[in-house]
Amino acid sequence: MPFVPQHMLLPTEPPGYLSENAPNPPTVMETFELDETNVNPPLKYGHLFGKIAAASRISIEKFNRSVVSPIMRAIGPVREGVAYLDRTYELVIIKLGNPLVVKRLIYVMFVVVLMNSLYYAERNDSVKGVSGGGFTDGKLFDIDLLASNLRQYIDPLVLKENIEYVSSVLRFPGSVGDLALARYVQTYYTNNGIKTAYIGEHKAYINYPVAEGTYLKLSDGSFEASLGQGDNIQQLAFNPGALGTSEEIEAPYVFANFGSEADFLRLSSADVSLDGCIVLLKYGGSLPESLKVSMAFRMGAKAVVFVTSPTEWTGATNEEYINKKGVGKTRFSPGNLLDPSWEPQLKLKPNLDWNASGATPKIPTIPISWKDGSHLIDQLKNSGIQFDDGPFSGTPATSKKLKLSIKLEERPEQPIWDVVGTIKGREQSSKGVIFGASRDSVCNGASTSATSTAVLLELVKVFTSLQRQYEWSPSRTIYFVSFDATDYNLAGSSMWVNKGKKELLNQGYTYIDVNDIHVGDILSVVANPLLHDVIMEEMSKVVIKSEHFQGSQNLFQLYALQHDGKTDFPSNFLENKNYVPFVNTLNIPSMDIGFRAPNGMDQPLQSCLDLFENLNTNLDGRMEHQVAIVELFARLGLRLAEEPMIPFNFNRFANHMVRFKDDLQKVIDEEDRMHGISLSDLNRGVTKLLQGAQSLEEFKKDWKEFLQNSDAMEPVMLANTRRYTNENVVAFNRLFVGKEERGSRPGYNNFLTGTTFFAPQSLDNQHEWSSFPFVRDAILIGDPRAAVAELERLGLALAEGAALIMTYG
Repeated sequence: MPFVPQHMLLPTEPPGYLSENAPNPPTVMETFELDETNVNPPLKYGHLFGKIAAASRISIEKFNRSVVSPIMRAIGPVREGVAYLDRTYELVIIKLGNPLVVKRLIYVMFVVVLMNSLYYAERNDSVKGVSGGGFTDGKLFDIDLLASNLRQYIDPLVLKENIEYVSSVLRFPGSVGDLALARYVQTYYTNNGIKTAYIGEHKAYINYPVAEGTYLKLSDGSFEASLGQGDNIQQLAFNPGALGTSEEIEAPYVFANFGSEADFLRLSSADVSLDGCIVLLKYGGSLPESLKVSMAFRMGAKAVVFVTSPTEWTGATNEEYINKKGVGKTRFSPGNLLDPSWEPQLKLKPNLDWNASGATPKIPTIPISWKDGSHLIDQLKNSGIQFDDGPFSGTPATSKKLKLSIKLEERPEQPIWDVVGTIKGREQSSKGVIFGASRDSVCNGASTSATSTAVLLELVKVFTSLQRQYEWSPSRTIYFVSFDATDYNLAGSSMWVNKGKKELLNQGYTYIDVNDIHVGDILSVVANPLLHDVIMEEMSKVVIKSEHFQGSQNLFQLYALQHDGKTDFPSNFLENKNYVPFVNTLNIPSMDIGFRAPNGMDQPLQSCLDLFENLNTNLDGRMEHQVAIVELFARLGLRLAEEPMIPFNFNRFANHMVRFKDDLQKVIDEEDRMHGISLSDLNRGVTKLLQGAQSLEEFKKDWKEFLQNSDAMEPVMLANTRRYTNENVVAFNRLFVGKEERGSRPGYNNFLTGTTFFAPQSLDNQHEWSSFPFVRDAILIGDPRAAVAELERLGLALAEGAALIMTYG
């Protein structure tokens, strides 16, 4: 195969950001089915109307006896009582003096009392300078006092018991166990005092593994991979959202290492063709698995076999487990694989053909263990090219042939369930802090979705305990959402966001992703720059035992120690987690915090090795890491829901925009075809944002100093200005949500801090991949016209945003 230039290997889906707006779909009336099985035969005339009249008279008489007469009998005494009170009132008035004058005085007193009541009610909807943050209903809540009591509500034993219980339930999306666990979560919400708790049902494409008819073996019969046997689908090897085979595939195989762009280029340069081959790829590397499959498909491969890397997660090397990672193309569009339902033109086609959806893999895939994969790689001996870590690729001419068959049970419209609980806000209820956790799992998922669910339930218990003990309710609404079908292209979270998109754009103001709480010892924080300051402040308040955390006394000290003294957080949201639709569809400032491993790609997090027993033995059986994260999340939720002024720091955000702009210039410099692109529009927008941010932070400082120096309640006008400023601060993020028709990736509308299509699947410290994504994609595919147009749009939006946050009333 001839040499393929580097830019030709990039996937072709992302371009088209400047496409014409798609026409609005016609309004379609929903068709209802009529049940005609019980239609009565035609009636014969005759005495029919006489019978109807008699029946009507009987009904009227019964109605009069049973309803009208009792009501009249009840009204009689009431009428007499009202008349008696009226006579008494007139007698009292006469005794006091001139009836006309007295009645006027009583009326004036009533009006005065009413106006004063309204005045003080308005004054109570404010903050007293010494209160520390409480306001509304005449109740003042000290945030620091509330936060100091959070730890007493966190019970490590209950947390541990919930992890053990959830991990014991088979909870494939759409399964009976999944529904039972959803009802358990709803009941837990209700039992802890959450009044609004419901299960939201969606329908999505879900597939399940089938043992009979699934195999991978050498054609000569000398080897067959162990893919699991029996009726326990938890133990069977498959990739969620994968394509099965319609018939057996027999073809030579080639090993392409991690399946990175560089790996495929090396094969092309050496004339090692993948056309008509089965490709072996290792999990991990720079690209998400779905993009590896796309690249293999474009190079002519018939199927992909993922090789799981060995792990020492259990304390000993394990080479027989199998990671079952989803292969839906989330970077193209999250949500239901067959119908992402993002683009208006797709909404009239609720069930797309597999090949018509841009989110589905187009060739079959299946994972195998390292033990089986290394055996197949060893068979390639010294043929083909040699990769850096030793193994050879093999060639179609020299490699043995594989026989592959993958059978899957498909459910195109399988019900899945999100569970939502809400604590209503008392002042700005239209603004909400959202906690979201995955619940489903392809196996036990003890350290992943089971721990996420347990932490979410613990947060519910913490906040409702504050309500009971202090009669507290948050100023802003708090949402607790248990998401389903996370491994299937983030179907649960994406469909929930899509269904409530209009409301969330106006009401959602911060998203906290509850996932991977403790799957390693390195404290990881990824967050929108607007949230960095509040996270740092609350991390410094979470006390930890120094003997168990490398000598650190709080989480912020630990983070600085583990990250070479850095006190800044990355903002690259690159993994396929439930924050994807919140960041890319709604541009809601988000955060992802937890204890992670240095190389998360080598962890068995989607395998049956992730058992509660292994978590309890090899991770923190004392639950100290989980408890620390629960407290941190609770503190952050309390600050974000209760702080009178929304605690976004726009100075830090604007400074990050400067850094992102400089990084974008580096990308342009690296691409020869883009050297003529100017960042003048972006420079002007960022400069105005710096000015607007400084003005906003000065206003917040003046507001705080005024309250601290005043013993009185917050003046009504100042309270109105504060609320107006909060509205503008939240509205700022909506300015960077583009129209769906404009983009080539359904659901990726955030053109300021969204994710670039070609970004790696984890932090690589090379570029700021979650900034100016449409510009970066245009540059990487060699479209300078689109890049210039997007830069102009960014500059205008940043200038508009700067003007917005400088408007206080």
